[in-house]
This record gives sequence, structure tokens and C-alpha cells, in this order.
Amino acid sequence: MDCDLWIGNTLDVPIDDEVARITKTVYNCCKNAGANMDHIAVTEDADVAAQISRVKGAKACYAWPASTLQPWKLTAHIMRENIKLGVNLQTYTTVEEVIPATSSLHTWVVRSDRGEIACNTVVHASNAYIAAVEPSLRGIITPTPHMCNKVIPPRGFSGNKVLQNSYGILLPNGGLISINTRCNSDGVMMFGGSNAGQRELDEWIASHPEKATHDQFSGVVKVTNCIRELVRENFEGWREAAMGPGEGFDYDWSGIIGRVSDFVIS
Repeated sequence: MDCDLWIGNTLDVPIDDEVARITKTVYNCCKNAGANMDHIAVTEDADVAAQISRVKGAKACYAWPASTLQPWKLTAHIMRENIKLGVNLQTYTTVEEVIPATSSLHTWVVRSDRGEIACNTVVHASNAYIAAVEPSLRGIITPTPHMCNKVIPPRGFSGNKVLQNSYGILLPNGGLISINTRCNSDGVMMFGGSNAGQRELDEWIASHPEKATHDQFSGVVKVTNCIRELVRENFEGWREAAMGPGEGFDYDWSGIIGRVSDFVIS
């Protein structure tokens, strides 16, 4: 199955002295609490961390086995196989509510704009939108627009020079820029996470709750500028690189994530 599966190390890289101190403290607390940390390779020497990560200004590096893939390709493959087995896939069908069944033959009734389905098991996979069909989760899981940027890197970060890892660049105040590179494909880089620009967008959404499920944001300059600054300042040679045709920041878009009340993203 081709779903752009990549297996390798993911790197958490603090680029601030205070963030590095906090990261080390959290790591040690987990280890002292009995967590198995043997799979994490820790590099505290800043020069070595920068060499391993290729991130200029790295203060440390935490590496452990991980993987990335193309979720749409994986999901499409699974559904094709399930349809062959007789699964009835309904798309563009809005589930309005899930209620207890009155019949002794079934446990639940799923009401949709195409009718009702009686069943014994319901699997909720609606993520950020779950409160629409399970009101008890309203205020616990909240939909929030989150930005991603697609970047075609310059030649110094493509071909056999492509970044060989996925990343979490750790920023002050709990900030994070995630980087996923198609290591086994064309080297296209996907930037996400929660930088200062994303936080400003979050604050704006908080005052405009009617936009909380708007998944068509683009051109959010404050988010993109934070990523531009990161690659210019922390990726050796990026600032000086002459961008060829089709290289550079391609486009940005929003998806809807489920923000949980304990600040964990589902």
C-alpha cells in the first residue's frame, strides 16, 4: 500500500535556553517517575545537537523512533478494502443525533439527513465536531481552525539533501512548530504547530466563535511569517538560497482540530 509511509527518528529541538532547561526538567521528571525513556536519544551539547538536527541555534536534541504518512491515502485504501467486504459507505451524510433505541433488538438509533440506522455499536470519529451529536462533550472538545503551510524547499534541502527527520521545534511559552518532510518522496515540507501567529489567530477565533468551524482560511500572514523567520534564521543556507521555479512557500490552509479543555489537541 502506497501511503508515503516514512519510518525514522523524530526530533524535538529547543532553540531557546529556557525552553531547553524546561525540556530537560520534564524529561528528568518522567524518568524519575519510572517512565521508560530508553528509546529517547538525548543530546545536550548544543553544537552536536545542531549538527544532528541541521537546526542552527539548537540548544539540545531529543530523538526517538516515529513515522509519518499520507493520511488520505491510508484512509482511502482502508475504505476501498472495506467496501469490497460489503461495508455501506455513506458520504455527505449529516448525522443529527444518536439516541437510545426503543427496540430490544438494537441499542442505538443514528438519525441522519438520509434516514435512521438502528445498531448496537456506534463509533464516534467526528473529532472536533463531536459535541454536535454528543452534547455532553460541549465545551470539553472544541473545534478550532489550525493552519498548515506547504513549502517546496530550495535545492539545499531537496534531493539527497532533504531533511531526514520529522521535527518539533520547541519555542518559548509552550510554542511549537512541527515539520513533516516527505523524506521518501519529493521533499515537500509541511509546517504546522502553534507559533505566535497561530496563537493570535486562536485569540481572534475566541472573539469570533462563529468562525470556529471555518476550514477555508488562507493567507494568514502572521502564521506564515513565523515559519519564514524560522527557516531563514535556523536552517543553514536557506536565507541565501536562490529559489528556483516552483520553490518557496506554496500555500497555506486551515483544518479543524479538536481542542480539549485540558489543552491537549485531539
